[in-house]
Amino acid sequence: MLQRPPTLPGMSIQEIDTPALLIDLNASEANLDHMKGLVTAAGLRVRPHAKTDKSPVIADLQIQRGAIWPCVQKVGEAEILAWSGVPDILVRLFERPERQLNRSSCPHLRDGVQTGQHHRRCEGGRPGSN
Repeated sequence: MLQRPPTLPGMSIQEIDTPALLIDLNASEANLDHMKGLVTAAGLRVRPHAKTDKSPVIADLQIQRGAIWPCVQKVGEAEILAWSGVPDILVRLFERPERQLNRSSCPHLRDGVQTGQHHRRCEGGRPGSN
């Protein structure tokens, strides 16, 4: 049975069920443009963390402005992005990444071991990890 989405354009705040991600698109795009200017001027690229928004739409807006593909904390967060068409997602900082990534049905996930201590906990990491 199809259900209507919990939020539709034009709904008043009082009509929206919670939790709901509400975005001021003009402010968000201005912030993303500002981010692009800062990192471009510094000769850098940014890999945004999608932990808070978990939104393929926001990931796409970031990628359009030159961001490297997003990173996430959990495989489930990565699967949401991958199923929405984000082609490369970095999964960071969880226990036993090789088991979690192997269980995932998404081929686009990579793990990123951050520190020596985390690397040892992950039993040497996963081949090809960043």
